[in-house]
Amino acid sequence: MAVELCQQGESDTCAGALVNYHPAVTLKDIPVKLGLKAQPPSRHAFFSRPRHQPPSLRGSQQGNSWTCTLPELETYTVIVVNGARL
Repeated sequence: MAVELCQQGESDTCAGALVNYHPAVTLKDIPVKLGLKAQPPSRHAFFSRPRHQPPSLRGSQQGNSWTCTLPELETYTVIVVNGARL
């Protein structure tokens, strides 16, 4: 699996693209830890994948690390975190 992080300009929106290089095996309950600086008071995150509605994603911030558990990863997905910066 590979992860790439980016920030949208000067906004407080970051995205992490996750790729499964073995798509024949769907990965389940993947722990994800991103190096993001939180911008209090609130953050909203969701993940998007092909042919699915983007559900909300629960995450937690501790220091400069934002963590969550991704329910599954087939080929690729994008995690979008609002209220955070690289």
